[in-house]
Amino acid sequence: MALSFSITITILLLHVFILSKKKLSFLHQSITFMLIGLLVRNYFTTMNMVLKWLKTTENPFLFIVFLINRELLIPLTVLIFVNLYLSHPHSWAKKLIFFLTAWVFLQGLEWVALHYKVIQHLKWNLGFAGILNGAYLLIGLGIAKLLLFLAKSEDYQDDRNL
Repeated sequence: MALSFSITITILLLHVFILSKKKLSFLHQSITFMLIGLLVRNYFTTMNMVLKWLKTTENPFLFIVFLINRELLIPLTVLIFVNLYLSHPHSWAKKLIFFLTAWVFLQGLEWVALHYKVIQHLKWNLGFAGILNGAYLLIGLGIAKLLLFLAKSEDYQDDRNL
């Protein structure tokens, strides 16, 4: 059941991402996706193998759900949030709604993983996971804004040489 749920959510998120308005270029989106994916991968590896605060499942089908969450769903959710956030530069209410929606979605993914025993919290809880999910969103936003700033400064330097 968890595998079908995870695949369905992945397909729906891909449709939302493809159809949404994008502020970032393909290169900026790729860099943001890869950096968030690297961050999430390192987090789960550290929590599972080094600190032993999380335990992943031994079931190979449920482990596929864990991989889909780690490699696709979390970075894609962050990327959708970043694009929506940057597409509405003057509306703080919409930005807050986008942040809360993405945060609740990430918390829901964590809860589903706990419910289907994809992961088990040993020395961890949903509150700490909520703080971490908010950090994912803010770090993704910071990466995107840094990339936009670097692109703008490169354009300025290129124009100055004319």
